[in-house]
Amino acid sequence: ADYPNEYDAWDIDAPALANRLLLGDQVTVTIPDGDELARTVIVEHTFGVSRVSQSFVVKSASRQVDVVTEIDWHESKRLVKVAFPVNARALHATYEIAYGHVQRPTHRNTSWDQAQFEVCAHHWAHLGDPSGGLAVLNDAKYGHDALGNVLRLTLLRSPKSPDPTADQGHHAFTYALMPVSGEPIAAGVVAAGADLNSPLFVSGRGSPNGTLARNLSFITIDHQHVVVEAFKPSHDGDGVIMRVRESRGTAAKATIEFGIAVRSAQRSDHTERPLDQTVMLTNSSLSIELSAFEVATFRLR
Repeated sequence: ADYPNEYDAWDIDAPALANRLLLGDQVTVTIPDGDELARTVIVEHTFGVSRVSQSFVVKSASRQVDVVTEIDWHESKRLVKVAFPVNARALHATYEIAYGHVQRPTHRNTSWDQAQFEVCAHHWAHLGDPSGGLAVLNDAKYGHDALGNVLRLTLLRSPKSPDPTADQGHHAFTYALMPVSGEPIAAGVVAAGADLNSPLFVSGRGSPNGTLARNLSFITIDHQHVVVEAFKPSHDGDGVIMRVRESRGTAAKATIEFGIAVRSAQRSDHTERPLDQTVMLTNSSLSIELSAFEVATFRLR
């Protein structure tokens, strides 16, 4: 049951996580015909007057299991989580935040630890030790918690104030389970989380003359942990803005190559005003240096 002390739709209080009730005993499992590219197991639950359908999808050459979820939700004052026991011992779990990541405790030793019974994360959360662990990727759900060796993701709530119909009805989202060997950032969870949120889009359009190169990259970066976060027209219409970040938490040197001709590059602040900093641009190739978690903005022409 989910009964916050004060703000119904905004707060989650610790007692909501203390009393646990399994989703339901009425479970149907089906395995539709698959092919060499993907296999699916469909698990359907009923709970109260609600229905949950989850398709566990294993794709060829993929490192993760995608859980494609559809829920027809009609409960009141309930909070729904999925829980993943991990074969690991760790004092902290790691959570992605804006342009970085942070570690939070998996124990409740102090009042500060106890206050972290529900924490936020963006595209992924990870629980593991040097022998391995598990990353939970998500495309729309940002509430998490980790206690001991169990990592959980919050899927739904059903508050009644100020909107008595909040969360009622149909929901569709995907989360994914990605086994990780060693340190999660080096294992590629940043890219995996980004891919789940921005999947590859295949267009039927060809090039103007009807032919395309066999391999073509608009932007290529030679460093695994330097990530492009934005590429957009500038506010004043003079060139385009590229924003990159260092994602691991260590200093990085990288070369960015463009698949189009770039004649000039200028370092800018985040409001797109020019900075007096020299950048190295050679034949549409940009050399940059970033400090740990640094976010850098460039104006390209």
